[in-house]
Amino acid sequence: MTPEELRERILRWEDPHTDFKEAIEAASREELLRLFQAMQALFYDEQPLQRLDLTVLDLDAVTRYVQSTEWAEPDEDVVRLLRAWRMYDGAHPTVGGLVVFGRRPQLELESSRVVVGALSGSDVGDDFVDRKDLGGGLFDVIDQVQVFLRLHLRTRHEIVDFEREKREEIPVAALREAVVNALVHRDYTIPGSTRIFVLSDRVEVHSPGRPPNSVDADAMRAGVHITRNPHIYSRMAEAQLATRAGTGIRRISKLLREATGTELGIDISDAEVVLTLPRRRIA
Repeated sequence: MTPEELRERILRWEDPHTDFKEAIEAASREELLRLFQAMQALFYDEQPLQRLDLTVLDLDAVTRYVQSTEWAEPDEDVVRLLRAWRMYDGAHPTVGGLVVFGRRPQLELESSRVVVGALSGSDVGDDFVDRKDLGGGLFDVIDQVQVFLRLHLRTRHEIVDFEREKREEIPVAALREAVVNALVHRDYTIPGSTRIFVLSDRVEVHSPGRPPNSVDADAMRAGVHITRNPHIYSRMAEAQLATRAGTGIRRISKLLREATGTELGIDISDAEVVLTLPRRRIA
């Protein structure tokens, strides 16, 4: 049963021919979570992970975050901050807390896994020439993705009016926006990995889950912004890796058009959102 079908059954539950209890019992925990997220009755990133305790969080990473963002005084009680940010409930870390500040969240939460790969050709079925499973909290993962993309994408330097200028296959800022967008807005109730592929003619960024509230590709291009994981998003915004205006997709599109004359591809299925960033050939 899809979340949409479950929602429809719940909306009709007063109908004597509809068995509400049957609808609920037939739904999996993940389906219910996605339904409640879509209705904004709860946010999954604020849900505590009852089997874990504070030791799985890297408090030194929280301290570095505070110092780099100037969010609070350097000697601020970081545990108190984690509670204020809905990343720790006083006994257990939340999903968002583990994803952003976990020591090794990939060991505890399947949906926090991120896979990067460079393929030999233009088809995702081609052989990998390089592949990595990334580990650590979200800030570390973003840094690792950037290193991987820098390794597998070319940059040429030209002399223009006696000045040295960079020509990139894909603007670094566009890549960073696409990666952060995928990690911040993915559906963490789905146990699949976020995947980033470098192919011979493009980079694909795969983010599990459909956009919330029936947002489609046109709405995304127009800048419609609905936050699925507000607590994760807030930490990225404070670090200036995401904008609170929700202009990420529009910014990626603009950067691609201006730098390479190409268009951002957006493909949405029931399973995932795929952003496609074409590579510009550099001799």
